[in-house]
Amino acid sequence: MFDFVKPDNHIPITNDDMIRFEKYFDIAIPDILKHYYLLHNGNYIQNVFVSFNDESYCVHGIIPLSDPDSLFSVEKILDDEITQTYLDDRLIPFAYDEGGSFFCWHRDDHRVYFSCDAVLDENDMELSIYMCDSVEEFFNGMLDSFKKA
Repeated sequence: MFDFVKPDNHIPITNDDMIRFEKYFDIAIPDILKHYYLLHNGNYIQNVFVSFNDESYCVHGIIPLSDPDSLFSVEKILDDEITQTYLDDRLIPFAYDEGGSFFCWHRDDHRVYFSCDAVLDENDMELSIYMCDSVEEFFNGMLDSFKKA
């Protein structure tokens, strides 16, 4: 299912880690992401393109849920006061493009958005562009792109 993942060392996480994360942030991680995190907890991936709504996006990596040895994890992004000033607090980053913009899932309905850090909306928040209805649809788009390459 996750053929696009590059072999890499990563800090493994457990179900207990995810439960703690969900309670701390009061969110429910989508099932496909739980499965992914248990296997890979982030990781570099082969650059893959996903296309939704006539737009293509390059996905450069999946953000680890938690990693005490790194400054870059979903947990640290959500706890960061600077990030909270420009990223909609209903969006949970899970992947990034080559420029560092985030692909996020919405905490209420799990729809996926691209949070463009180069463009701000009228409230000085990153412009969030709707991509697809679920993280699973997003992952399927990455897998389809990888298989075609």
